[in-house]
Amino acid sequence: MEVEAVGDVASLDPDSLQLPELSPLALKSNPFLAEELFSLWLSLPETGRLVKNLLTDARTGTSSLNATGNLTGSTTNLLPSMFPAASTPPLSPRSTSGSPRIGKQRSGPSSLEFKAITKDICKLPSVLSTTLFRKIDVNNSGIVTRDQFVDYWIGGNMLTMDLATRMYTILKQPDRRYLTQDDFKPVLHELLASHPGLEFLQNTPEFQERYAETVVYRIFYYINRSGTGRLTLRELKRGNLIAALQHVDDEEDINKVLRYFSYEHFYVIYCKFWELDTDHDFLIDNENLIRYGNHALTYRIVDRIFSQIPRKFRSKVEGKMGYEDFVYFILSEEDKSSEPGLEYWFKCIDLDGNGVLTPTEMQFFYEEQLRRMECMAQEPVLFEDILCQIVDMIGPERGLQEKVAVLPWSCVLINGFCSN
Repeated sequence: MEVEAVGDVASLDPDSLQLPELSPLALKSNPFLAEELFSLWLSLPETGRLVKNLLTDARTGTSSLNATGNLTGSTTNLLPSMFPAASTPPLSPRSTSGSPRIGKQRSGPSSLEFKAITKDICKLPSVLSTTLFRKIDVNNSGIVTRDQFVDYWIGGNMLTMDLATRMYTILKQPDRRYLTQDDFKPVLHELLASHPGLEFLQNTPEFQERYAETVVYRIFYYINRSGTGRLTLRELKRGNLIAALQHVDDEEDINKVLRYFSYEHFYVIYCKFWELDTDHDFLIDNENLIRYGNHALTYRIVDRIFSQIPRKFRSKVEGKMGYEDFVYFILSEEDKSSEPGLEYWFKCIDLDGNGVLTPTEMQFFYEEQLRRMECMAQEPVLFEDILCQIVDMIGPERGLQEKVAVLPWSCVLINGFCSN
């Protein structure tokens, strides 16, 4: 249906609607003639289809025609100027931002056909189709021929690569040996434009943008274990991103894709941040964060977080945590048993940063919890009793000192020392 709709527009010849034999002066001297001709033009079947497509484009913020009436290869520069750059209108279901479009003289596959090629022939997640198309279409012609595809796929030795290496090669910039967050933007644009589980976001572009950002932050949180913001091929291979993308292809309910892409997960993260950010400047300070979870965090832990011990803030404002920083915090808080979560909180408790936790460091953070229990008239649990339980659980060979690499019990420790 999508291809046919575009094809109708492509078959319309705007030149046939012109009246070259009438001069502008003749029309100006007889305005009734112009009105009659306009009425006749509106009655044409071709005009009805053209107007219908133009109205659809106006509602969705896309454009099927350029100044000469031909289909364009990209809609990036054709969005109405009334929309701010940071809040573009939703994409049309008929296309994706920068996706290959069907030209009047088509000699290559359409966007839908190329998506099938990406998935069935290349064995890649279909959301990579836009990026793969751009890699092959180096001249930005909007068309990929069979010879171009074969030259890229066979000549580039893509057949000999494993799936992770193929994805890495397609996504990364030619002069880099790593992936950045920006490299995933086309993937998320394609996902938002084509996945049925995200169709309801078409009318809320601001949430499209935030959803895409959150997904990318989650990917880097779990997979970029070096924390550099530069995702290496080795990290991509060790992660489960490809399996998650394949799950996205097979599952129409995006909320069932729990790893990275669940909209419900994004909604919880965003709403909690918005609740803490009382002035809505997209920055929160330590006084805002202390209210998290009904004041579940201790002041000493919040001070450590804002000292940027577990992770350096990406926010450019001193003493403020941005949305990306908050995503890393909440993922660590809600899943303390994950590797990045364990590392995040271990660094908070490791006061001297030597990779070893001592009873003195543990007691420093537990003191505040003890005072909380006393204020709430609860029977206090002595630190010595907790320490005995820890020793029984882990059986340390060197007294009470253990490195982070062998701390499967850390989630129990962190829950007791960092929050209620």
